[in-house]
Amino acid sequence: MPVSQMQDRELLVFGGIFLAYLAFLFVVLVFSAIVSWRIVGKTGYPGPLGLLLLLPIANLVMILILAFSEWPIQRELKALKQAMASRTGNGGIT
Repeated sequence: MPVSQMQDRELLVFGGIFLAYLAFLFVVLVFSAIVSWRIVGKTGYPGPLGLLLLLPIANLVMILILAFSEWPIQRELKALKQAMASRTGNGGIT
């Protein structure tokens, strides 16, 4: 049935469903942004880099960076272990 023949009630129902769908998409987008921000932040990289996970192509690059690079938090841990080893005088921490 053409739009010109639809009843007002059907248009209102369609509009309500469409608005609910848009609200759901917005909630999913915000939730995904928060989660990706927190995950990337826990690696030691700046949290806003996590927003790249929401963009096509950039998300693949970001995943490759996270998978194959040494995270800042790992560098810091390695430096702390070396500092502790030199302070205790032994060659390594057991």
